[in-house]
Amino acid sequence: MFLLGIGIGVLTNLVTASPDRWPGWAQPVVKWSWLIGAAVVAAVSVRAGWLWFRARLPAPEWTGENPYPGLAAYGGDRAPVFFGRTDDRRDLVRRVQGATAPSLRFVPVVGPSGSGKSSLVLAGLLPALGDRWTVLGPITPGTSGVDELTQLLGTEVRGAAETVLAAVRDGGPAPGPEPVLKAVRLARGTRPRVLLVVDQFEEAAVQHTEKERNLFLALLYALVTQDQRLHVVATVRSEWIGRFQEGPGAGLFTEPFMVNALEPRQIRQVVAGPAGLTDTTFEAGLVEEIVRDTGRGDALPLLSSLLSVLYDGLGRDRYISWADYGNAGKVGGAVAGRAEAAVATSGRELDTTLTTLLLFVDLLGEEPTRRPVWDDTLAAAQRDVVVAFVQAHLLTSDTDPDGRVLYEVTHEALLRQWRPLADHITTHRGTLQRITELLALAKAWVNAGRSTGYLVPVARFADLISDTTVALPEPLAEFATACTDHDETDLQRRANVAAEHALEILDDDPATAISLSLAACTELAPTSTASTALYRSLATGLRHVLTGHSADVCCARVAPDGRLATADKQGTIRIWSAEGTLLHELTGNREPVSALTFGPDGRLASGDAAGRVTVWGTDGKMIHHLDGNMDRVTDLVFAADGRLAAAGHHVLSLWGSDGKPIRRLTGDGERTAVVFAPDALLVTTGENGEIRTWGSSGPEQRRLQPAEESPVTALAVNSDGWIAAGYRNGEVRLWQPDGAPSLSDDSVEGTLMTIAGPVRDLVFSDSGHLHAVDTHRRVTSCKPNDPYNKVTESTDPDMMGVYSLLCGPDELLATVIRGDVRLCVAEGVVARIKMADTHFATVLDFSMHGRLVTATSSTVYVWDINRLARLMPRGAGAAQFKELAVLDAGLMTDTVSVLRADSGRWAVGPGRRRAEADGTTVKVRTADGALIHTLAGDQDLNARHLAFAPDGRLAVAFDHTVRVWDWDGTWLHTLEAHESPVGRMSFAPDGRLVTATTGGALRIWNTAGEVQVLEKAEDNEGTLAFACAEDGRLAAVSAGNTARLWDRDGVLHHSLTGHTEPVEHLAFAPDGALLTAAGDGSIRRWSRDGAAVQVLGVPRDGKVRGLAVTDAGLVVAGGGWDHTMWVWALDGRLLYELLPGDHSLGISMLACGPEGRLITAGVDRVRYWPGVLPLADLITDAGRCALPPLAQALRHRWMLPDESKTT
Repeated sequence: MFLLGIGIGVLTNLVTASPDRWPGWAQPVVKWSWLIGAAVVAAVSVRAGWLWFRARLPAPEWTGENPYPGLAAYGGDRAPVFFGRTDDRRDLVRRVQGATAPSLRFVPVVGPSGSGKSSLVLAGLLPALGDRWTVLGPITPGTSGVDELTQLLGTEVRGAAETVLAAVRDGGPAPGPEPVLKAVRLARGTRPRVLLVVDQFEEAAVQHTEKERNLFLALLYALVTQDQRLHVVATVRSEWIGRFQEGPGAGLFTEPFMVNALEPRQIRQVVAGPAGLTDTTFEAGLVEEIVRDTGRGDALPLLSSLLSVLYDGLGRDRYISWADYGNAGKVGGAVAGRAEAAVATSGRELDTTLTTLLLFVDLLGEEPTRRPVWDDTLAAAQRDVVVAFVQAHLLTSDTDPDGRVLYEVTHEALLRQWRPLADHITTHRGTLQRITELLALAKAWVNAGRSTGYLVPVARFADLISDTTVALPEPLAEFATACTDHDETDLQRRANVAAEHALEILDDDPATAISLSLAACTELAPTSTASTALYRSLATGLRHVLTGHSADVCCARVAPDGRLATADKQGTIRIWSAEGTLLHELTGNREPVSALTFGPDGRLASGDAAGRVTVWGTDGKMIHHLDGNMDRVTDLVFAADGRLAAAGHHVLSLWGSDGKPIRRLTGDGERTAVVFAPDALLVTTGENGEIRTWGSSGPEQRRLQPAEESPVTALAVNSDGWIAAGYRNGEVRLWQPDGAPSLSDDSVEGTLMTIAGPVRDLVFSDSGHLHAVDTHRRVTSCKPNDPYNKVTESTDPDMMGVYSLLCGPDELLATVIRGDVRLCVAEGVVARIKMADTHFATVLDFSMHGRLVTATSSTVYVWDINRLARLMPRGAGAAQFKELAVLDAGLMTDTVSVLRADSGRWAVGPGRRRAEADGTTVKVRTADGALIHTLAGDQDLNARHLAFAPDGRLAVAFDHTVRVWDWDGTWLHTLEAHESPVGRMSFAPDGRLVTATTGGALRIWNTAGEVQVLEKAEDNEGTLAFACAEDGRLAAVSAGNTARLWDRDGVLHHSLTGHTEPVEHLAFAPDGALLTAAGDGSIRRWSRDGAAVQVLGVPRDGKVRGLAVTDAGLVVAGGGWDHTMWVWALDGRLLYELLPGDHSLGISMLACGPEGRLITAGVDRVRYWPGVLPLADLITDAGRCALPPLAQALRHRWMLPDESKTT
């Protein structure tokens, strides 16, 4: 208008002035002034007309925020833009306003997901009710509809709900829940009607426990029945309506209000209606395209999400084009686009996003449903995902009165339409269904105050716990942890019960004890009691229990390769692998098998009661039938070249490796024997006691006459050709291979010993010892080829009743005494072996590798003596032990150095050399007792201590001095720098000698005899203990509570304090850590830098009397007078306890040998224990045993899992 005024003024001046006076540039105006004036007037008129017209156009009817709510439902604030449900809104309003009967006043609004149920109620029904109604809610049932009502009404309703439910279940009418009815009346106020709105009612089916759902429905039923002014509207997904049409409150769901999918005309209203109210236009044909793409009417959330995106992107022209529609992803693409953008915003991987979103999914039916998730249950990465999806309006957040934030999926469309999430849900469908089911149990557990009575076996969801692709929601994760802890406690209890029973039956039924304790460790829990039972069971030495024979087993033989042949009285032979697996069953014998032997090439020879010999190949097929022409085969022997000899009554036969006969001999006595040494040595006896020997060929070699005529009752020939004969008169005579009588202390030349006749059995050991059984069933032993031979008669009462003997390694004898299989040495019984049925127990074979084969009836037992806990020989005297050390490892036993208070000083070194101190001199002998050296010491002083070095040097302490000799007896050094008597000494692993005086001084001497370390103990009360590490460090302790640690150069590095009583034992672990044990019963572990790493407490008795560490790093401590040893792992876990009952007055000392073998000493007995191993090694060892499976009844009795669950 300003410019228009200026133009008119200029034009007026020009018109009123004389044209001649106009400037030249303005002269054309004179000519065209009429046209210019007309144009200006026209422009002003058009502009004024447009402004007048616009002022009369109607303004947009919707000026609020985006009229399309996206995935959220339409609320009351969007009632003006809620289109498409005009008829349904009218019908629902009429139904609610006109209902009087309880079944009509409760209105279930039922329809499929995405059909607009919530929008119809919130934006259609509620705004139309007017001021005559009080609206309560909306609420959602969540995990407890009762609790939601409590919060809504501000009063406790659970008690009333329980009263109503109890009455309804008993068949009575629903009583009036007066406290709740009163709260409803107060909420209604002065208005005539009150409406309770419950949205997403299906949550009561998905997230409630059955009890919680019944409480909620019963309470609603009672409220609607008792209060005529109360109406309830509940939106329910159609697939869940059947769940509510049974049980309490079923009558409320008889008249549902159905919400069907929208028709195309209604979808067109949903699109175009809000656009018309907001002055928004669509490009021609676009609305129809959107209607077609929407398809089914239950896709409203997708449509609304698309329209919301399009509306947010409007320009000033408020125009939506086809291009805008395509860029938004069309129907369904908007949700996916928002989800992809949220993933990018979160900064987390897609896998993390999908795993997090599964927390928001319940799945009981075909379609997934929403599950709310509390913010404080989310991890940091999960929270990043949730925040990004909230910002994208795909998740919603809400805060409860306590300030806790609750997240929920905005609409299930996200679960179906975003393809990565939909596929992820499909992949984990089974897992999600189980999570949903178990989540109800978890919520019931929480509602019950986390009572253990609600816990379930963790096996029900063990796979869920181990599945890293699915995160367990709360409280299911907490519930799973509680179930796991409860299961572990229960498993530990059951394991202890089973293990205690295994220990009870250990002596009578070791096979069941091993199987039961192994099951306790592997199927229940590896408690210390279960581990103890497994170790003790394995320490019986039992390896296999072999069944399958149909008759009594009468003989067996162990092959050099570990195979085992067993034979029964029906002639059946079964061959087993070393692992106890049946390889072959041989059935070619018609008579009972009486002898078995394996050849060097693996062939098996069997002899039967008819005198027939059969040779079998390694494949189980028969090679030869050999007729020995004898009544019964009593012995079979293969030579190294494959020849085979058989012995029977009166007859000896010899065949070549090809089965052809070489020689046959007959005698007139009852005894025959055979051995290959180095030629075949065939032995026959006559009735007068005469013994004849023969070779493989040629005439009789020699004839051996007894001192007086007496029939031979026992005969034995060893591998060197020595012949021993026992006679009816009790004499035992021995001949050397050349036929000469052996040395004897007896007055009659050649008589080795005389026992109570007749002699019932004779047996040679591998080392040449001879053991005889007399008529009183006692054992007498000697070593014939030893010039210092001493005849030893067993006085052990447990060795009375011997019938026959088998000799195994290291002078161990096996016999059966009063139903027990007993292991003996010359001095007495060292172990008893019991089986489940010992009435017919027999000993069948005892191999030099330590395999003992026994049988009861048709069952065969195989024992590994290397794994058997047993006593060491008692020996003479019963004085208390003072020192104990394991110095060398033999095939079967460790060489043990034991110092008695009443005996001379002695020690055992490499090669089992033995050094004995006799006053001022020291004698060194071989393992067999032969004298090697006599070493002279101080003429006036007796030897106090002896010690062998790893290289064979021997150190002997004489009061203040120590003398050192080389392996060959050469004197090396005299160490004289001790100001007081030497109280202890030992060689370190590197060969240096450590000496400790009674005055408390410690010295370390190198191999040249030079002092390297000199340290005086502060208390000057003597050194109680010291230990040397592999790296040269030295630890020592005197009478105080402090241990000191020096490095290899003698520099004191640490003083270790912490014990409340004097430290008495020291030991280094393989990792270099130091362990100290004190009188207060504590064991402390110290790191290399002197820091206390852990404290191991002795469970009882409070006294450690021995401490050792195995090569595997297990800590072993003896508990003193309660007879107990404890074994810990270095991490402090108590593995097992050992209860050596043979130490009647407790354990005084213990020491570890190679491979964890353990030696314990009591007052007067020493016990050998097999390798103290980690539990995993024990389990592996037990798994190698071939034992009968535990009967199902036994498994049930001792609460083991069913076998089907453990396979």
